[in-house]
Amino acid sequence: MEFIEYRDPIVLYLDDKPSTDYGIKVYESNILSAPSKKLEFVEIEGRNGALTVDNGYEDFILKLSCVIVNEHDEIETTPALARRAKKFLLNGTTRKIQLSEDMDYYLLGNYNSDIDIEEAIENFGLFQAQFRCKPYRFSNKSKTVEITTKNTIIKNDEYKTEPVIDVYATGDITININNQEVILKALEGHIKLDCDLMNATTVNSLGKTVNANHKMYSDFPVLEEGDNNITWSLGSGASFTKIKIDYRMAVI
Repeated sequence: MEFIEYRDPIVLYLDDKPSTDYGIKVYESNILSAPSKKLEFVEIEGRNGALTVDNGYEDFILKLSCVIVNEHDEIETTPALARRAKKFLLNGTTRKIQLSEDMDYYLLGNYNSDIDIEEAIENFGLFQAQFRCKPYRFSNKSKTVEITTKNTIIKNDEYKTEPVIDVYATGDITININNQEVILKALEGHIKLDCDLMNATTVNSLGKTVNANHKMYSDFPVLEEGDNNITWSLGSGASFTKIKIDYRMAVI
């Protein structure tokens, strides 16, 4: 693997921490590549050509060609720096991944390489880093819509995305997003639905955030590509204040 020194190396950010703090310079990436489609071809007797079934996109494998540069070897040995770099890359799950090439969007993924970084650095000075990511890239800019009127339309110009939904209501409420039903029961004023993490929470009387998945009786919804019509119905004795939806545009 031949190293090409750029004046301005690509910087990898993991959970907003720059790789340069760990001596890692990235000089090549495939960030502008697209994930592969999961297509199924079904042969049907009497039909000309196979039936093509679109099953969405495969995970995206982000590949980075990297080098460790120890600019402070009088303070830290290169093996020690390599150990810090290894921990930086391996630490945590479902990391927020950004490159200085494209700071408007980020990926979500995990380190996915069986290469021993320390050994590769010791033998070659270079290593290949890989992350297995969700197929979509997400905008750093979120959109927030507050809804108090039924049949409110939220327009999503890109691909489907998992929003964060705050529901301010008491009692039982069923929210419809197009053909998706969100069934919530015994609410006590507020519930937050993180549709990406598939987790529901609320704030108790002590001001502590607690699990509220037991109040949800349906799947977590998505905002579909195009128009999303939001409406709802209330159970007996229930009250409604508003729904707040936060979402990020997702692109391939």
